[in-house]
Amino acid sequence: MLSHSRLVTRSLRSTGTPRLGRPPAVVRLVVAAPHLAVVPTRRHYAARPPSFTTPAEPDLPPLPAHGHDHHHDKPLEPLPPTNLPIEDYASPLVHTASFFGQLFRYAVSGSVAIVATTALAVVAVHLYVEHVELAPPDLDPSRGDDPHDWALEQPGWSGLHTDKRGGTDSRLGVLARAAVRGAFIAQTWGSGSLASPLAEQAPAATAPSSAFAVARMGGDMIGAKHNAAAAASQGRQVGDGGWLLAERYLLYALSRAAARGIALDDGGSTWEQRVDHGGVDRAAVELEERLAGVRERIGGRARLEAARDGWERIYFALQASPTTDPARGDEQAWEQRETLVATRKLGELSARIADLWQEGTDERRVENDRAEGYFLGGLVPVLARGESQSLKGAALDALVPGATASQAGTATKHASPSSSFFGFWARSHPPATPATQPGATPSPDTAHLSPELAHLVALVQRASSSASSLEPSLLSRPATQRALLASLVSLETFLARRRDPSSSSATTPSLRSLAAAQSIQSAALSYARALSTPPPSPESATGVPSLEPAHVSRALTAAYTATRIAALETHLAECTLARSALSYSSSGLFSRGAGGAARAPAKTDLDAARALLGAALSRAERAADDSAALLALLETEGKGRKGRTVEKAFGESLRRARRDAEKVRELGRGLERFVQAQA
Repeated sequence: MLSHSRLVTRSLRSTGTPRLGRPPAVVRLVVAAPHLAVVPTRRHYAARPPSFTTPAEPDLPPLPAHGHDHHHDKPLEPLPPTNLPIEDYASPLVHTASFFGQLFRYAVSGSVAIVATTALAVVAVHLYVEHVELAPPDLDPSRGDDPHDWALEQPGWSGLHTDKRGGTDSRLGVLARAAVRGAFIAQTWGSGSLASPLAEQAPAATAPSSAFAVARMGGDMIGAKHNAAAAASQGRQVGDGGWLLAERYLLYALSRAAARGIALDDGGSTWEQRVDHGGVDRAAVELEERLAGVRERIGGRARLEAARDGWERIYFALQASPTTDPARGDEQAWEQRETLVATRKLGELSARIADLWQEGTDERRVENDRAEGYFLGGLVPVLARGESQSLKGAALDALVPGATASQAGTATKHASPSSSFFGFWARSHPPATPATQPGATPSPDTAHLSPELAHLVALVQRASSSASSLEPSLLSRPATQRALLASLVSLETFLARRRDPSSSSATTPSLRSLAAAQSIQSAALSYARALSTPPPSPESATGVPSLEPAHVSRALTAAYTATRIAALETHLAECTLARSALSYSSSGLFSRGAGGAARAPAKTDLDAARALLGAALSRAERAADDSAALLALLETEGKGRKGRTVEKAFGESLRRARRDAEKVRELGRGLERFVQAQA
């Protein structure tokens, strides 16, 4: 039997080259029995031709024969679509114009959307200010929500008196009302500071005047560093952009209002009607007050004088056409309060303008005389009318016990001290007053006072005796009493720090003014104590104060009165120590005598001052704590309707009462440290 390899070789030789179409038998055998086949060492593929498979293309329909009408046959099928790109053969100019056209449409649409959104936002802000911010608090007098008339002290923006809606007066017109709202927004919310040399601010000269004359917390005395700061400022103004913008808005609103006949000095039939029936246009008064207030905040000599001119216009308008109808008691009370506010502002502005002049100049003396005249011109007529007293000299002189015009104003002249600890005592001092008992109020000494000041002291004492009476009068209204007390505090502060060239040197305030300040302080302290009421007890069993409007109104009045009493006690203690020290030494308080020994106030005066300061500090501490407790409760639980009403009616007054109490507390602590050092 032949082997497998030989068999395959012989078969190949006999058959030759195998045909491509049909394989030999041996090959079939190898395929059938692969385990018997031998793998050849070389394969022959070159002779095999390549083969390709292409897709069959559809046959085109045959063309119609010659002379044959193809319209009667089946129409030709359309050619298949191709994947070739379609090119844009439009002109480049048309393409560019289309691009910029779309861009212009987008820009116009965006601009219109931005302008519409801005306009809607501005309208929404003005509506919010008109109906929310400038709306009066929701208090019902019939329910006794505001027994002490704190809502009457809300600052008006021309519409506070109209139909109890607040906002702006509809008589002003659209543009003027928008300007008034813009002034409120700029003044309240601000608009940034201006990068100007005028923005350099001095704390004492450019800040709003304080009733207590405290430049900064930390124990400064009455008028301490006041003149130094005023001299350093040189009448510079505060460069606050919001206040400057508010001033422009108010000027525009007043000009538009005057064109509509809404002004303090309007003429024609309206003025004649007001002369016959009395009264002034309250919208014009409110706008003038807001303009004068923002100018007072800005400061600077020019704007202070402009603010004083505005308050003068208000005062003259109120005096030229007072309300005489007894049935219009509310308007009479409002005019009385505005007269007191106007004269107080006139006195404070004149005192600030006087501080801008150099010491010892006639201009400074004239401005101080004007300030004193404004204070007295507001207080004496209001007190005389309230007490049904005549303004004639003989009737007023009868109120002053044992004093005549020839005796008033006499004082003993002494050498001017070279230095002073408090920095506000002057060269001439009146006879020394007898020492007071600790805790007692020194009786005012009217022998050294001018006739006007003596009349004022007598009227204040008379008002103190009748303050607790139940007889209804204009002076029995709480808002009028607070305005009167504020004017008295401002007057005694001005007299305590007044500096006039009464001798060869003008480095310290006049001692005559210091004695006059002490007399006003004693009379005002008696009046404030007659007005004081104990703070209301909490309505809850846990001792937490209540947010009922009536309770907050009473608590705020108690804190306000206690703070003013504490301020007057502190000022009176300071003036008592000053006069006592100057009574023992003609060279000034704490100055070295010939033997080199330091002079100090008398022990009795130190004891009296210590008693006054102890009572003042306790009052100020309680007033600050009560105000802080109400403010904390308002922040935590004042989210409802009642809380919003209390915040709108009493929120700002509560914060002001707390700040004033803290200032008085710091002032009393500083003076108490001095008294302890001298004990």
